[in-house]
Amino acid sequence: MISHFPALQEENPFKTFLHNAKNSFPLAALTEIVRKNPGEIYNPFTLCGPVGVGKSHLLHTLATIFQKKYLSEQVVCTKALLFCKENTEWILRPEDFWQGHSALLLDDMQELANKKTEQRALELILDACPASSAEKNCQVVFTCAGNSNSLNFLGERLRSRLESGLVVELAAPDMDVRLLYARDVCKKKNIPLERDQCLFLAQSCSQIRLLHGLLLKIKAFINVHNKNPSRDDIQSIVSAGGLKKPATCKKIINSTAQAFNVRAEDILGEKRSPDIVQARQTAMYLCRKNLRLTYADIGREFEGKNHSTIIYAFNKIKKLLLTNKDVYTKVTEAEKNLS
Repeated sequence: MISHFPALQEENPFKTFLHNAKNSFPLAALTEIVRKNPGEIYNPFTLCGPVGVGKSHLLHTLATIFQKKYLSEQVVCTKALLFCKENTEWILRPEDFWQGHSALLLDDMQELANKKTEQRALELILDACPASSAEKNCQVVFTCAGNSNSLNFLGERLRSRLESGLVVELAAPDMDVRLLYARDVCKKKNIPLERDQCLFLAQSCSQIRLLHGLLLKIKAFINVHNKNPSRDDIQSIVSAGGLKKPATCKKIINSTAQAFNVRAEDILGEKRSPDIVQARQTAMYLCRKNLRLTYADIGREFEGKNHSTIIYAFNKIKKLLLTNKDVYTKVTEAEKNLS
């Protein structure tokens, strides 16, 4: 008989993974995998993305879910290269592997680059994986560093096997996700940081993994010095970690002035010529987008502008980016100057 999972009790099995709309599809696909019979949908499933965005976290969460549905020994979750090196006995009879296993979850497929023997072993395992119409269904899931078009390091046959399933990309977390993560960790680990301190850390780290490490360092600082860290203390911890200082309103205003060929003081002033107004609105837009400051905070940085002025500027530039090529070019240039 076809093997069935018990009904999934939890409505959102990946609810601990903080994300916004741009990563909704990969999470929805993973949820569908655990709701269906093994191998019934998206098999094999490959999750790509930059280093440190949470691919391994999701893979191990998936493994935990599978282990609750099967005996734990029926679920293999390990590094791809390690699996291929330590399971050479399956090369002769790869179908035997699936007699005792129902799920194969392999992390860091990029480590198989230039490993022809290991790739061949995995290819044989995949070829022997029972199809969804067979009496026993099995699920295969991979993670790989890089974008969804970067599987060329694999041999043609193995790559085509992966691409016959579903290959999706997990995008790097946006500022709002990183801020939410920092505040969540502070709450769980009792780290007494204010919102602006969490925001500074979120601005300093593009990767959740690095952000987590910084928060642990701050926790250690509190334990050692028996005091809450000041802004200067946090800046020192960030600098010691080799991270660049995050952008500021002043830096954004200067980079915008350069992109629009106007003076920074004019952006902060009251002049109403079209080029200066557009540069001013762009600077407001970029402050909101990159710093995640409140509209009121941005208004104070722009010589006391009302928050409604900031909201109007943000929405206007956001719309112009879709319709005005010149604005898009200048905004892109201003953002590039921040890096």
